[in-house]
Amino acid sequence: MHASIEQLLDLRDAQSQDARAGDPELRAHVDSCGACRAELSRLVNLRETMRSLAEIEPPARRWQNIVQAPARSGFSWRQPLAWGMAASLLVMVWVAGNLSGRDSIESRVAGPAGDAAPAAVAVNGYDDVDALIDRSRRLGMLLQSLPGRPEVVRAGTDNTIASLENSLALVNYTLNQPDTELTSGEAKELWQYKVNLMDSLVNVRYTEASFASL
Repeated sequence: MHASIEQLLDLRDAQSQDARAGDPELRAHVDSCGACRAELSRLVNLRETMRSLAEIEPPARRWQNIVQAPARSGFSWRQPLAWGMAASLLVMVWVAGNLSGRDSIESRVAGPAGDAAPAAVAVNGYDDVDALIDRSRRLGMLLQSLPGRPEVVRAGTDNTIASLENSLALVNYTLNQPDTELTSGEAKELWQYKVNLMDSLVNVRYTEASFASL
């Protein structure tokens, strides 16, 4: 019988301090089982990848910019998107509050280890849309690499994930509409907003997986 994901996470966390730490019987099984050893290696690599990522903060005056954005004819997406932003910003504030003080694994997401930060990266976000698109792609890869969601979930966490995913769907719909005319500033704002949503979603999903192993 193979070790459970919970046992492997416990062993991984114990061995982060001491390579021979953890339950001796479990450690002996993993040492002799290729499948469990490979899964433990995957979990270790996932943690190290997330630890190595740089941290960014959402751009300043995010909400003020949304509220004060002038209305423009032909932008039928602006009102529903603004409401979506308002709702998901509240979610992201909740996520930030609940993740504050946790291990940096749960609060850092950006480019991959060893990847130099783009020259266009600013203190409060990215100045270049291409950098935002690349970061969005990397976050998507991180989401795909996370373990599947547990069968039993917390209602609050489930609602948070649903809200973030719904907001992401709305942003993606807006960005993918061929007849949507965006200024460079609006395109940057939407891509930055998408990155912030994905950043929060990765954090919530990782935290959920960690709690599921307790």
